[in-house]
Amino acid sequence: MNLDGKWFQPHVDWVADDQHEAALTSIEQPNLTGGRFIYRAEFDVAQDVTLVLDFKNSSVLNQFRHRIYNSHNHLVTEVEGGIQSVIPSPFFMRHGREIHLNAGHYRLYTEISSPFLLAQPEPYLDTLQHYRQAIKAGNAFTLFCMGILFGLAVYYAALAIIRNNPTDALYALFILGNLFYNGSALLLFQELFGWHWFYLISIPILFSNCAYILFVIRLLDITSTTAPRAYHSAQALLVLFSLFILLAVFKPNWSLEFDRLGVGLFLAYGVLVGIARARQKHASARMYLMSVAAFFVLGSLAILLDGLDHIYTFYIEHLGLLAVTVEVLLLAFVLAKQFEQLRKEKELAITENFDKSRFLAAASHDLRQPMHAIALFVEELRNEVSTEKQGQLVKLIEESSHAMSSLLDSLLDVSKLDAGLIQLDIRPLNIDPLLKRLEQEYAPLAAQQHVTLNIRPFAAMIESDAILLERILFNLLANAIRYTPVGGRVLLASRKRGQKLRIEVRDNGIGIPLDQQQRIFREFVQLGNAERSRSKGLGLGLSIVQRLCKLMKCPLYLRSTPRKGSVFAIEIPLSESTQLGASDSKKDELAVVSAELKSISRAQILVVEDDPLVQVGTQRLLESWGYEVHVAGSLVHAQALFADINPDLLISDYRLPEGDGIQVIQAADAFYHRKQPSILLSGDANPDVLRKVKAQGWNLLHKPVRPAKLKSLVLFALQEQTADNTA
Repeated sequence: MNLDGKWFQPHVDWVADDQHEAALTSIEQPNLTGGRFIYRAEFDVAQDVTLVLDFKNSSVLNQFRHRIYNSHNHLVTEVEGGIQSVIPSPFFMRHGREIHLNAGHYRLYTEISSPFLLAQPEPYLDTLQHYRQAIKAGNAFTLFCMGILFGLAVYYAALAIIRNNPTDALYALFILGNLFYNGSALLLFQELFGWHWFYLISIPILFSNCAYILFVIRLLDITSTTAPRAYHSAQALLVLFSLFILLAVFKPNWSLEFDRLGVGLFLAYGVLVGIARARQKHASARMYLMSVAAFFVLGSLAILLDGLDHIYTFYIEHLGLLAVTVEVLLLAFVLAKQFEQLRKEKELAITENFDKSRFLAAASHDLRQPMHAIALFVEELRNEVSTEKQGQLVKLIEESSHAMSSLLDSLLDVSKLDAGLIQLDIRPLNIDPLLKRLEQEYAPLAAQQHVTLNIRPFAAMIESDAILLERILFNLLANAIRYTPVGGRVLLASRKRGQKLRIEVRDNGIGIPLDQQQRIFREFVQLGNAERSRSKGLGLGLSIVQRLCKLMKCPLYLRSTPRKGSVFAIEIPLSESTQLGASDSKKDELAVVSAELKSISRAQILVVEDDPLVQVGTQRLLESWGYEVHVAGSLVHAQALFADINPDLLISDYRLPEGDGIQVIQAADAFYHRKQPSILLSGDANPDVLRKVKAQGWNLLHKPVRPAKLKSLVLFALQEQTADNTA
């Protein structure tokens, strides 16, 4: 039943029981910025009936009170409610109040007190049975849309945390603001949670408008460079919306009007920047434009309409909820497509990087071969110089060759780690011999730099990969020594911490600023080396350390203060084993081999190498040292020579056309019925090769080999053979 009533604004001294219109001022309709209003209407009831008295157009009412008088001016019923009222409503998510009236003529006075209104409320009457059916569709629509908003808000909030993505976070905030608004305006939160704070309708939207602008900026990649006008317009809108928030604190009855204006502004902004970015061929702009266009149409209706003619149980709020739900679903589709595109681009980049790394790793042997040949020829050239000037030139060539070899080694190590070609070999390991070996290796470098190096031995068994752990500590020590000034100190120490061994490399060098402590683990980043001096390394050591620690699943810690020094630390699990680990091998013995070993005159050496340059270089270098050299280019060729020679030492490349170096050594052992003294040369830095060699007790050198190191190992192997023969 539509009531044909009038609106009034009461005087200050008007009281509820005062029915004289002299105390009321007639108005056309209530002001949307709120106040106190009276609705007066008369109606007839033909028979005794139970009716429901409710409002059409809007449910945003702070407090209301209905009074019904009969024809004798007696008050027959009085009911009240509203968002801020704690009186329970008999109907779910509705302001409807049940009244029982006998046949007769009645006068209705409805008093509304509200800080603001969304639309023009208008009381109406309906039968109880019809009302119960009529409100079901609106309530179901509200619950359905609110469920969508809640689910998407939780989903994108979780994504924001998992992906650390501000775009997802801003989108979740935008949805959250609309959840508070619609949940409060449509009475859902009052029913479910007992929330009666009226300003939950307006205040969250003020912040949601800001979140939407920031969301669009990130979604469409709007910057001062890509879209300067859109970027500066967004900044102006954010300033304006911030001003709205401040004004709402002092003028709360205007807060919903600020919401209304803010929504209109960001809708217009969204349409304009969507068109602009679509013309610039932005990947997400067209899909975004479709979503914001739908929101623009429905949202504009929700903003501009103040009533719905002949529609009673659907409100303006339902139209706004529909607009937001459609927008949110379409934007979710936009974000999903954008994320899918980013995922594909990332997978493509990862695949390309992985393929590049696998290529470098696979090509490591071929890349090392020419460098190895250069080193051999440089050493031979050294023996041919006759003047001091020629000697200096050879020295410069040698230094350049060493620098290139170091760079190649580091690059190939990084590529192998990225390609996942290095496999772990975790086993019990005695840390003490490793620490002693590190001291022997780096004492000369520290002395050259005038830095005091202290390594405190520690007897403990750990569970680790001996080769990779040694590489980590080598790099950390080298880095500390290089960046510690003259007179400084570097300390390598370890101590037990629970079930782990903590190994620390400390220095009192230049230190690392806090804002650079993540950057130093990137490739080729060096602090304090703007001139790129080779004496301070290549900038790959810490990058390799970080990758190795990640592979070994051992935490890497950094604590540093500028001008005071740094502490790098790793933690390795302790082992329950008490037996000496894999570190006590030929490599430990080699580290203490005396440089005074003497050459064994005219020893026969068989060199198995398929690369012609390396083959010639190795042969000529060994012959210059006084050895008798035989060469073979493959496993089959070597086997053919076994019957004609009896070599004192076998030097073989690992990778050969037919078989590999390990098979060459095994074939020699089987033919001569003894363990053949052997040196394996490998251009493949894969630790798996090293593990195979160590398991057999053979000697291994990685290409490119420094001639001095090769000479030392040849002397050692021949001396060992002589000792065995004597015994």
